[in-house]
Amino acid sequence: MIPIHSLLDTISDSIENNNEQQLLTECGNITVKHQIFLNESIGSKSTNVLPGIGIKYAQQLADCGFLTVRRLLGFYLLIKNEHGFVHWLMHKPQLSTYSAWLCTKALRAWCHAHL
Repeated sequence: MIPIHSLLDTISDSIENNNEQQLLTECGNITVKHQIFLNESIGSKSTNVLPGIGIKYAQQLADCGFLTVRRLLGFYLLIKNEHGFVHWLMHKPQLSTYSAWLCTKALRAWCHAHL
């Protein structure tokens, strides 16, 4: 019989990870979506290709004027402060804390890889 706390931890982890597959890399666990994002040019892609951003959050970003990753990346670079960017993501487009950090970490990693 599985202890209830173990089952709850498993369910919590599944929800927290947004049911995305995980890849183990030298940097730790990252999602497949994150890995794909890092390896591609952003071009004029919609914000929903960003880790932590699904259809709902992409619409909320669009309502704030951010339809593309390129535009959001420009705003991220303009702010120059990850905590400030996360704060903005949580309060203006109203992303969850978890999603705001996933998005921010992906943009930071993309910048390190491509700029």
